[in-house]
Amino acid sequence: MDLDKITIDVRGNSPEDEYKYLKRIISNMPFYLEHGYAVGLPDLEELKSEQVVTDEKRMYPVFLEKEYNESYFAEGIKKIKEKLSVIEGCLHKLVEPNKRWGFKLFDKYLVLLTKYGPGGSYDSQTGKITMLTRKDGTFKQENPEQTVIHEIVHMGIEECVVGAFKLTHPEKERLVDLLVRKTYGDVFPNYKLQSMGETKIEPYITNESMNNLLPDIERYVSSYPRQ
Repeated sequence: MDLDKITIDVRGNSPEDEYKYLKRIISNMPFYLEHGYAVGLPDLEELKSEQVVTDEKRMYPVFLEKEYNESYFAEGIKKIKEKLSVIEGCLHKLVEPNKRWGFKLFDKYLVLLTKYGPGGSYDSQTGKITMLTRKDGTFKQENPEQTVIHEIVHMGIEECVVGAFKLTHPEKERLVDLLVRKTYGDVFPNYKLQSMGETKIEPYITNESMNNLLPDIERYVSSYPRQ
């Protein structure tokens, strides 16, 4: 993968995409509650309900009239763009994993900003990252560039590691956190691990794991076989 060909674009969700994302969030609320995620939703009670999913014909005009505002995303876009050089600088450490064991890199990453959701999510088929922002340009995490890299690592290991080894949600979250902390400790010295992660995986992940991850995961799953 030629790093010079990788681009990172940042923009706010369009009205259509923002409504679609809100539907996804409401549909997935049982998952978020199960794993202890705090989830951003509209202030308007009507737009927090299942009607958003089941009655789009009626609710989408309400969403357009009372909720969506393109200018809401302006400060968040500015903040992410200010950190693009840091994000791009982190990508060079992913080239070797891409060559050695198939870490997935995209030619283009698209960072989409939203008012809703758990803070950050990803689409491992398209390279899209969706991040919750506030009108003042702040994010759930103090340093949004860390979230972007976290999601890039998620997408990189989704198929060849998480899917291949049938890792659980807590396992994959702790794995990504460990890989980011150990690979980018010099860039993100204050990176925090999420509380939901599976701690049993920690002894298997070292400072060298990003370049040689598959044997480390094989050792882990042999100690804790999949059901």
